[in-house]
Amino acid sequence: MQTTTQPTDDARWEALFASEQGQNALNKLADDALADIRAGRASPMIFTDDDELGVVNTARFTDQPTSGGGNYTEERDQLVGHLTVDEIVAEIKRKRRNVRKAKRKTIQNFSPPEMVTDNED
Repeated sequence: MQTTTQPTDDARWEALFASEQGQNALNKLADDALADIRAGRASPMIFTDDDELGVVNTARFTDQPTSGGGNYTEERDQLVGHLTVDEIVAEIKRKRRNVRKAKRKTIQNFSPPEMVTDNED
């Protein structure tokens, strides 16, 4: 009499997740779930160590990076295709200088409110 052993459920799941087909299915499920959450059709159930729903963790979940759509290369070329790296760096530095100047000007023009004291001497 010959007996064959059936793989355990854990082994089946591990084999499925290790396959490309399984990874594609998981990615699709994750993308669909994230789309539903962002569209307000579902809520993520993120729990803290105390088994309470964690608002911060929920926000982190919805902010996780995704593969997104569109063509990064085309969009980049439309935005900065004609600029060199040196030109981009110079523009960033210029904008930072302008922000610092505006902050200094605001500080220089600041006058504290008059102090109101209650002198009943």
